[in-house]
Amino acid sequence: MNKNINIDEIKSIAADNHLIQESGGQTFCPVCGGDLEHFIDPISEKVSWIHPTQKAHFLSNDKPNKRKYGKIVVENNLNHTLVCSLKCNNVVQIRNNPVQEQKILLDILFKYISGDPTPKQVKQLYGAWCYVGKLIITEEEYQKKYYTVCQYFIMYERSIL
Repeated sequence: MNKNINIDEIKSIAADNHLIQESGGQTFCPVCGGDLEHFIDPISEKVSWIHPTQKAHFLSNDKPNKRKYGKIVVENNLNHTLVCSLKCNNVVQIRNNPVQEQKILLDILFKYISGDPTPKQVKQLYGAWCYVGKLIITEEEYQKKYYTVCQYFIMYERSIL
């Protein structure tokens, strides 16, 4: 197992896995490459897994993170991927890595504000935005997302004051 795997690689593989799942193909663990074979039950039309799988969260799905970022962020599809084991689940979790944490938060916030969020969603996302803080990512893509998200929430702050 590769302990130095990059979160961006995992997110890319996870996106591919979701596409493969939707097409009814075979998926694999983004950490170790193990099989995540599944089939669609013809009667219930639900996905059944041949091998056990786990939903691994980049930002852990616990009470402190739900209080800090909100349920809307922690349970977002961009915050998790499917893995084959608890060992792989532990590798996926972001711990003490502010750059990767900021990337996940910006991806989720940008996804919502690019759509048409409800007032309730905006209020919940505003709490998560407060934790993004000063930008520490140097990649241009994230700098643009950060600028867009900042503008959005500055306008939101002005509308509630």
